[in-house]
Amino acid sequence: VEPGTITRTTTIDISDISLASAQGRRTLESRITRAARKVCDYNGVYGLDQPAGFKECFTEARSNALSQARVVQTAS
Repeated sequence: VEPGTITRTTTIDISDISLASAQGRRTLESRITRAARKVCDYNGVYGLDQPAGFKECFTEARSNALSQARVVQTAS
């Protein structure tokens, strides 16, 4: 993390889904996508214009969350 950078986090509840099923994994990916948009400050109010830095933030946030999900899935 670079100096002056703000790090935002959120928690995604997975207690109601089975990561062993394809549907559960799709549900998790959908929740991760919504959470990445939220932490990267994009809620659609900008119309088609995304805030500066959104794409980089979104890609990194989603990638990090998917990596964490793989760890959880492997452990279960």
